[in-house]
Amino acid sequence: MPRVPVPNEMLAAPCRKQTRPRNPNELAHRIFLESIGELPKTEAPPEKNPAAVALGRLGGLNGGAARAATRLQMHPDTCCRLLRGGQLPGRKIGARRWRVSASALKAYVEGGKPEPAKGE
Repeated sequence: MPRVPVPNEMLAAPCRKQTRPRNPNELAHRIFLESIGELPKTEAPPEKNPAAVALGRLGGLNGGAARAATRLQMHPDTCCRLLRGGQLPGRKIGARRWRVSASALKAYVEGGKPEPAKGE
């Protein structure tokens, strides 16, 4: 059976937007055309959200079981067990996700009675 040539567009990963050619020759040609003014310059990536950079995350003070486990220095399964048992207050979001507030984590670490999460 003869081999059918496949265009380069079909070889590229379909799941992410391609910003530049994957083929080094095509990339070199594009850079050359940009340098002589034949093609418009490629746009710089959009700037990051300054609030997210300041926080280190977009989630703010809420987080899931994995983030709570990291802050409490325990295994995520242990944290989920505490959440299911009610020793650590949190909200169930969907089938597998938890929302734990920073104030609840702080109260749990200090040993006091944590405030119930909103919606419980």
